[in-house]
Amino acid sequence: ATSGGGAAVVSVGNSALFSTNSQELERTPSGAGNVDRWTFSTWVYLSDATNSTSIPIFGAINTSANQNAILISNTGQIYFQIYLSSAHAGRLKTTQLLRDIGWYHIVVVYDSGNAVAGNREIIYLNGVRITDFATEAYVSQNLDGLICGSHLHQVGMFDGVSTSLNGYLSETVLLDGTATGPTSFGEYDSTGLYWTPLASATIKELTFGTTGFYLDNTSNAQTDASGEGNNFTNTGSVTTTDLMSPTKLPRLLW
Repeated sequence: ATSGGGAAVVSVGNSALFSTNSQELERTPSGAGNVDRWTFSTWVYLSDATNSTSIPIFGAINTSANQNAILISNTGQIYFQIYLSSAHAGRLKTTQLLRDIGWYHIVVVYDSGNAVAGNREIIYLNGVRITDFATEAYVSQNLDGLICGSHLHQVGMFDGVSTSLNGYLSETVLLDGTATGPTSFGEYDSTGLYWTPLASATIKELTFGTTGFYLDNTSNAQTDASGEGNNFTNTGSVTTTDLMSPTKLPRLLW
């Protein structure tokens, strides 16, 4: 198969398997990066279409009063929150529900310095910007978040909701100091129907910044492939598998 640009569609080899028994990847950076601007991207496969609690994807936390997280709610809404001093400082929750079992590509951009309030927090799903929200509250200009700071960062679990992801993550990327869109991570195939990952070599050419990382799951779940050396601690034995990836299972028609 070929992509719209004529290049061969890449094959993602592995994904990281998380379950509900307190499995996570965690890291506390020794120094802060750019807490006002970053981009997070991951491919997520949900093993359960419905859940009793929120599904954590990625976040940073220092106390229960200060949390910054990307989640999927128990009803299937994508949810991005900034919770500071025990109050929501910014909050997006989609009206769109992720009810199908399958792979989704989620990109979240935080750019608090942007003069346009609606561009300070952006969510993309499968290459398309989401503009319809059940909850839509943007941060004040230049508000410092927690992600990219010297706080506990968690992948696949979030202490703020005390639950773990039951599913798979693949091609997980954080760009510290860069606000960019989904075309930095994916593209449509030649049919124009399927949103597909970019090649690993292309991802490695991105600028990751001080706390950024790229979890490609080649050798294990926790090793950073960006070249920055921002490895995670693997808690609860998060494993990798070569049987599941965004290019090894039939994808949803997005």
